[in-house]
Amino acid sequence: MKKDPIKFICWLSVLGMLIFNGCKSSSSGIWPEMPPNPIVAVPPGYNAEQIAQLATEVRPELRQMKWQEQEFIGFIHFGMNTFTGNEWGTGTELPSQFSPSNLDPSQWIRTAKLAGMKGLIFTAKHHDGFCMWPSKWTDHSIKNSPADPNLMKSLADSCHAAGLSLGFYLSPADLHEMLPGKRYGNGSKSQLVYIPSGHRDSMPYLVDDYNKYYMEQLAELLLNYGPVSEIWLDGANPKPGSQTYDYQAWYQLIRRLQPNAVIAVKGPDVRWCGNEAGNTRGSEWSVIPLDAPVLEQRWQDRMEADLGSRDKLAKAKFLYWYPAETNTSMRYGWFYRDTLQFLKGQDELLDVWYNSVGGNSVFLLNMTPDRTGQIPRKDAATLEAMGAEIKRTFSNNLALKADVITIHENARYRSRNLTDGNSQTVWTPALNAKTYELYLEFDKGFKEFNVVELREPISKTGQRIESFTIDAWIDNHWEEIGKGQTVGYRKLIRSISVRSNQLRLRILSCRGMPVLSEIAVYNREIRMPTPTIRRDKQGRVFFSSIPSSEKFKYTIDGTIPTFQSETFFFPVDLPQGGTVKAISVSGNRRSMVASASFDIPPTKWRISKFSSQLSTDYYSANNAIDGDPATIWISNQSGGNLPQSLSIDFGDSLSLRGLSYQAPIDIRDGLPQKIEIRASNNGKDWVIVPLISDKLDNVLRDRNPKKIMFSAPLSTRYIQWNFLETADGKPFISAAELGVITR
Repeated sequence: MKKDPIKFICWLSVLGMLIFNGCKSSSSGIWPEMPPNPIVAVPPGYNAEQIAQLATEVRPELRQMKWQEQEFIGFIHFGMNTFTGNEWGTGTELPSQFSPSNLDPSQWIRTAKLAGMKGLIFTAKHHDGFCMWPSKWTDHSIKNSPADPNLMKSLADSCHAAGLSLGFYLSPADLHEMLPGKRYGNGSKSQLVYIPSGHRDSMPYLVDDYNKYYMEQLAELLLNYGPVSEIWLDGANPKPGSQTYDYQAWYQLIRRLQPNAVIAVKGPDVRWCGNEAGNTRGSEWSVIPLDAPVLEQRWQDRMEADLGSRDKLAKAKFLYWYPAETNTSMRYGWFYRDTLQFLKGQDELLDVWYNSVGGNSVFLLNMTPDRTGQIPRKDAATLEAMGAEIKRTFSNNLALKADVITIHENARYRSRNLTDGNSQTVWTPALNAKTYELYLEFDKGFKEFNVVELREPISKTGQRIESFTIDAWIDNHWEEIGKGQTVGYRKLIRSISVRSNQLRLRILSCRGMPVLSEIAVYNREIRMPTPTIRRDKQGRVFFSSIPSSEKFKYTIDGTIPTFQSETFFFPVDLPQGGTVKAISVSGNRRSMVASASFDIPPTKWRISKFSSQLSTDYYSANNAIDGDPATIWISNQSGGNLPQSLSIDFGDSLSLRGLSYQAPIDIRDGLPQKIEIRASNNGKDWVIVPLISDKLDNVLRDRNPKKIMFSAPLSTRYIQWNFLETADGKPFISAAELGVITR
């Protein structure tokens, strides 16, 4: 029979304490408070090990720490686009078009609270320029609409009363101000002005007409709606080169009027995670390298998989605390469009929550009030169920008061501090330690669990751990159940459900000595995996899941599948498209509902002509209509140019309302931004098809399928795509799937 490892380690631990720590009594275990230290200059000649050690001295500003502690916040996109069905408006809309029938911001607050969110960011102005507060600097605002002009005040008052923080997104782009005779890109010279105009605390700025306009509006938001937690900025510019944004002046204004607000994305406090799908990094470092001082930074989007490893730090001139915010939308698109708009399910959103909140990031989830002015019932129900599950899982820490020991015990910062329920107490090993292993034994025997949580006290000792593994004592041996790279503010490691009385944490790589403030263990409900629904070129529908389920139940009539619904044995034929809903089942257990809507499949389609293709296999033009989003068409990159074109023969005449474009999942280059569509009934004589919009909005960041709607329905056998401009300026085109819209 094998020895109990915990008892053996206990004996070694006591011996180690006597040898290395003498008879000193342990202190409170609380690490001394440390001042913020967000940037450190790297001395010339430092080697990789010295730089890694220096990185542990980088700590967040107080406002960054307060922001990080929120963990989960909501984004509200509600405005003119809600009523026009656009993602990007035109700026020519009339204020009277904004007309919610039952506007109720308190419903947004209730929904956010039930989801477990700690704050909201409201889209005060999107790219169309319509202002959601009664700004005195424009008539293009809610004050001239049928809606309550005090929406912003009601929202702010409700947020603060409910204990939620409030931030704003004020788009730098402004298509209304780009109209003739207005301020955006009007060529005005910078002049000395005082902002906020007429305010006792106004300060001088040297800015042009549009920057003055933007800063006056920013000041209105900062001064009139109480404490502001976050200003969310981006670099959206619908006409690059026409208007320069004076970010440094904006930052100064924010710091002066709301010093506790973080400036996110296109700003110095919080960086964008790098995508709008909610994808996260395996190693999310908050300490990143800079090649110049903060005031010289342009805060470009950082989308590389590795931002802060030792290799990345090796050539740094400065080390800077720049944590990540992970954002995505509940629906396909940032604004409500219609009842057919795809809504992500609870399981998918929970997965993003675990990966972001549990991956040293803050999760920013977009909610989309509909034309009534309320978050749709289905969306709200999903958020409520999600919040209830999070609360249920994390209300019972199975490791609370559990015994924790290590061979190299530190008399001041004991391992038992990790399970004492006090986030202020910490563990770090004795100075002589060469290996870092912790052993945890549950106080009441065996426990069933599948989530392990680790935390580093980042405000005191920075971010240190580079890799670790977690093992459980199962059948008289240690079995690895999880591993990771960075820890940071909070790390959640999900595993299969195991039953054990002991855990082991092995820290394999670290910058300096490791310091942890908490180990916690939880048991989450594991439902059957939600099915993935896929359709092939022939219009046949298949179901799968990871891990694989033994049985799928489905419907094709729009109803919710039950245990009595059709069982999936063979591919489901959908020659005319339709909506498929499915669940995976086992015994009396069932998954969340998966739903997918398809239009007419490309069964008879063929490519009749194309301008170029990068290769005849991997990047063939045929990939654009093969029904598989994993395969890609890329036009010729070497010596390529725009426009690029691709013509499709449907085989029969189709009655179309529009077309759809699906961007490649993992490629950002060559994504089309402006298109022209032509139609023909013989493949020779072509006419230009009038479109509602010839622009693909936000294609670089939002990878959901894009709709190109016709101004009027059209019957045609041939369609020609002409790609005129790309979002990144590259002279080639990439596409995963080109489809049709008939409904």
